Amino acid sequence: MSDAKKLNELKTSIRKLGPESTEADFKQAFDRLNTAFPEQGQLAERRAYGMAILDIRERGFHPDAALVNCDKMEISEASDAGLQSLQEKLTEENHAFDPTGMKALADEMDADPAAAETAKGIGDEARDAIGVSKHVSNLGKVAAKVGGAALKSADVVENTIGVGKVVRNTYLAAKVIDELNRRSPKNPTPSDDVETPPDLVSERPPKDHDKLVSDLSKQDDPLETILDKDPADLTEAEVRDVMLARKGAETDDERQKLFAVEQAFFGDKYGSEAVKYDATGRMEAPKAVKPINEKPAPAKTDLKAIAEAVAKPLGEESGPEVAKALQAGLNILNRVRTEKGAKSPLFSELKIDGITGPKTRGAFKQTARKLGPAKLEEGMALGRFERFAEAPGSKDLRAKTASAFGDLFRKPSAAQPRSSDEGYALQATINDLGRDSGLSGFAPIREDGDVGPRTERAFKQVLPSAGAGRFTAKLGQHLGFFDDDDDVMFG
Repeated sequence: MSDAKKLNELKTSIRKLGPESTEADFKQAFDRLNTAFPEQGQLAERRAYGMAILDIRERGFHPDAALVNCDKMEISEASDAGLQSLQEKLTEENHAFDPTGMKALADEMDADPAAAETAKGIGDEARDAIGVSKHVSNLGKVAAKVGGAALKSADVVENTIGVGKVVRNTYLAAKVIDELNRRSPKNPTPSDDVETPPDLVSERPPKDHDKLVSDLSKQDDPLETILDKDPADLTEAEVRDVMLARKGAETDDERQKLFAVEQAFFGDKYGSEAVKYDATGRMEAPKAVKPINEKPAPAKTDLKAIAEAVAKPLGEESGPEVAKALQAGLNILNRVRTEKGAKSPLFSELKIDGITGPKTRGAFKQTARKLGPAKLEEGMALGRFERFAEAPGSKDLRAKTASAFGDLFRKPSAAQPRSSDEGYALQATINDLGRDSGLSGFAPIREDGDVGPRTERAFKQVLPSAGAGRFTAKLGQHLGFFDDDDDVMFG
């Protein structure tokens, strides 16, 4: 076992890691890892703690959650003993994987740590498990940025990915050992970059998804990041930028908004005391009563992290299709908000064209900052459903409804229940709109949450008169997305 003091130093260096850590911080953690576990017989420990470092860096894990995993991982050599250990784990989790595929994985791991492709043969269950890991991890990153919930999110990952984690960890472990060997004194390297481990059994998001995230989070105006901060956190240079922008503002509303930022800054830093004059009658230069930031503070809203989570494609969705669903969802949120008495709309109605230009980007940013990522998730789900409802001859209502809303009410790994929250809301919406429209021959359906043939027939009967937009907005109401006492939504 490693010397207790060295292990303690390693854990301390890992706990200091986070989103703001530099390459030097991660290098120090890897160096202490080599010091804590220098012996070849300590390979499993080196793998576990090395993976904790990578989970913090590449997946946004909270350090404490990453270290918890070190005590739970059972990673073994790619050998007969290792294969047996993995198969026992699979049996415990009630996952019937193909032993031949598992042996192939072990053999490939032994021969070549980079052979991820062979892992695809172990079955669809592992693919689903890794998908859950990615989904929950992405949500965890957003939660960490906006609510400090990284540890809780990481625990969700721990509890949901099941045996898929064992398979992923086996591959990741090989990558960690490869990285450690590159950094060891015997194998010096000019680069300190940690290679991002590829996804084991699921594809990376398509390139058009990466473009969509980039388009949504791109900065159009340098001032927008400044205005997304608390005025008290601004630097003097940032306040000067605000003052210059106010002088060039085209409207009174814009000038007043910028002036309010200046007032808040100066009121916080210099107080509200009367101006003082010296003996000659000259006004004395005011002195700050609170320290002024010398370095720019981060913006309150991490737009890229939110875009990553909200705009994640479902199945084979292309980037433009995801963008259309987002545009539709943003319109629904904005429309309902205005109809319910909000002081003013967040943006002008968007065209549903799948192009993430300045208008869509502005609407996304404004909604993210005003309503937050959770409401954007709800809007995205509504947008996907509206797109489905607008399609001629829409089929498979149960699956489409579950695909759009299921993850908002259940763990992604959970099987779809026969009676679901979205099913109850869908049936209530059908009955409400069917009664309101006075359709000839309409008979209310049973509201049991089970979306079957009768629900689908009633949906097709009501939809033409209600329209996809009105139906989807009503569905959002029954889902609890538009509660009247929601000050964030309607304030």
